[in-house]
Amino acid sequence: MIKMTGRVTVDGVEQEFTAGPAAYSLWEAYAARNKMDIETAPMTGMMYVAYAAVHKDSWPPQEGFDKWRFRVDDIDMDESEDVVPTKTASLAQ
Repeated sequence: MIKMTGRVTVDGVEQEFTAGPAAYSLWEAYAARNKMDIETAPMTGMMYVAYAAVHKDSWPPQEGFDKWRFRVDDIDMDESEDVVPTKTASLAQ
């Protein structure tokens, strides 16, 4: 998965976001610290990816995820965009 788009509504304000590898990497770090994964905490994973994506231009955000998530009214993730690796990239694996 390379990129996911979606919308998150926080305090009644809808924000569109695009989440790429950096947002997913931040989720992985959060999950590891908190002993969770996407299968056991799918909503937390979706919310953390949205949190990282909407704050990417001001990282690290002043308001932490554990406080921010209580202000989320709704979240909607679109289908992810898979990118086929180039021949060189697939050979490197």
